[in-house]
Amino acid sequence: FEFIVFPNPSDCTEDINVSIKGYISNEKILVVLTDITGREVYSKVMITDDDGAFVTAFDIQNRLPAGMYMITATSGNDIYRKKLVVK
Repeated sequence: FEFIVFPNPSDCTEDINVSIKGYISNEKILVVLTDITGREVYSKVMITDDDGAFVTAFDIQNRLPAGMYMITATSGNDIYRKKLVVK
């Protein structure tokens, strides 16, 4: 399984990208961006391709204040988290 968030750290002048690989094909995955207090900033349900992967972009340019964020990917009983730093 591979879960990558890029660019990280980010200055939010471009989209935040999330790449996931290693799931089965056509798997629904909920991807959620939260701030440090746990408040949801953005969420999106993705479906993996035939290779069990996807890449998506969070269109949040210039809308996130500097700070620490958490990106969580959830599918079934699997939960994966990555920190995102915004400068």
